[in-house]
Amino acid sequence: MRLPTLDKAEAAKHRARLLSPAARSGTGVVSSGTTRAEGPLLLVPTSDAELEASAAFSATWEDWTPTVSHAVARGLALEVRTMLHGVPDGPPAGDRLRMPWTYTPVAFRQFSQLLHDSHRGKRITSLVIGAAALRPLTAWLLEHDVDPSRLKVRMIGTNGFRLSDFWRRWLAAVWRAELWDNFSLSEFSTASLECPDCGHHHWLAPPLLHEVLDLVSQEPLERGLGELTLTGLHPFVQAMPLIRYRTGDLVEIGPRCPRAGARGFKPRGRIRHSLLEGNRLLVSGQDVVEVLDAEGAVARHPHPVETLGLVQTRDLGAVKYRLQREGRAAVLEVELRFDPMVFREEAAALVERIWRRLGCSTLKVRAVRPGSLTAPWSKF
Repeated sequence: MRLPTLDKAEAAKHRARLLSPAARSGTGVVSSGTTRAEGPLLLVPTSDAELEASAAFSATWEDWTPTVSHAVARGLALEVRTMLHGVPDGPPAGDRLRMPWTYTPVAFRQFSQLLHDSHRGKRITSLVIGAAALRPLTAWLLEHDVDPSRLKVRMIGTNGFRLSDFWRRWLAAVWRAELWDNFSLSEFSTASLECPDCGHHHWLAPPLLHEVLDLVSQEPLERGLGELTLTGLHPFVQAMPLIRYRTGDLVEIGPRCPRAGARGFKPRGRIRHSLLEGNRLLVSGQDVVEVLDAEGAVARHPHPVETLGLVQTRDLGAVKYRLQREGRAAVLEVELRFDPMVFREEAAALVERIWRRLGCSTLKVRAVRPGSLTAPWSKF
């Protein structure tokens, strides 16, 4: 008999029953899927024993990850950590520094100074940073006449939401660095990294079990598109075991990879931000952002650092769109920086280009005037 699955809402509702005696006191890491205004938060604690087990395993694990250059290997990594999911447990590893990401002038100055300074005779040569922090921090450096490419950073690993190809190319050129997309969840300490061979993600350490479930039947898949489902393993998870935990993420199963010795996966966005027909994906919010990010005429929501006056640019926020159903029709509304009723030809050309790039023949794309959209996500 197969064990039932567990979704985020159920885990938050029954959190007390999921805790084990090994749970330490403290708040725990806040799940990224339960930080909205409604419903209880899912706080996932850890125990000292599982932290020790994870550290011991990671120290001896021979991973499949890309070989870093000598210049990167001899330097330090800087972790720029958002406080959205709680305070990290314990100090950073010996070859890492850590700073919090906050919307304050001090955070920008600290970031710059850490990159310029020498630490125990070493410079920072790589970043582990959220995609939401990397863009404003980069913009601030440029606005203060600091050329990121003249610093020592040559490798950047991003986490949080996925960087679109547009921003990825722009940031890689500005920093003159390799960018790697990390996929992770706050509920699990294990992250996954892009593979340079197959282009899909594979899990790092400590080990866990992952399944991809059919969106309708919830049966495990060997190929195709489905919902990522994870199970933590003892002794790396003791305080709150999550078994067959449905993450709410759409992923596509990749081919068997010779480097990693397993099939990888490619993140395709949140299920709740996607337009589906049964188990078939029509278009996801991630697909939409991928296309719209490269269009300068598309309006953007103000980024908090822009609103607070910490940077001057007005292009760092999320693109303004709404993906929804109107009866049986699938409709994408895109807010423009200009009125499409006035500049009709430009708006029509943009709509046609967006529609073709998304590749969904049944999708209707509609341009709307500035100020029409307020929420920075899909609504169904």
